[in-house]
Amino acid sequence: MHIKRSAAALLLLLAGCGQAFLPTATKKPVSTNDVVGTWSFPSEDKKTTIFISFAPSGNYTQTNTSAGQPAKAYSGKWSLDGSNVRLSGFFAPYSGKQEDQSWYLTDGVSRKFDMFGGDYPDPDSWARFTYVGR
Repeated sequence: MHIKRSAAALLLLLAGCGQAFLPTATKKPVSTNDVVGTWSFPSEDKKTTIFISFAPSGNYTQTNTSAGQPAKAYSGKWSLDGSNVRLSGFFAPYSGKQEDQSWYLTDGVSRKFDMFGGDYPDPDSWARFTYVGR
């Protein structure tokens, strides 16, 4: 009986592991100014680096760079909903299509906020973005 309980507890622990290590969204107030600037992150397959420049107007420019390939640029609209950054028209390398995305801001490591998200719908494959600057 003790072995069955231990096995069940282990299964429950393992089932929750995927989400256990994701950073949580900040509870601090976030403003447009906290997002504006250029951020970068690696695509899910790690072959492409994606740069996103957020403008205060609610527009963004996305540039995808891959070794040996010309950079590809896309643009769309972004908005802030609490700590969530919502994008329309984001080009996702994994799917080869433009789609809507929703990422979020976390309490920062080296600055007030960090951004967390990615080009793939599964948050387990997301990354902490690098803030490049304005």
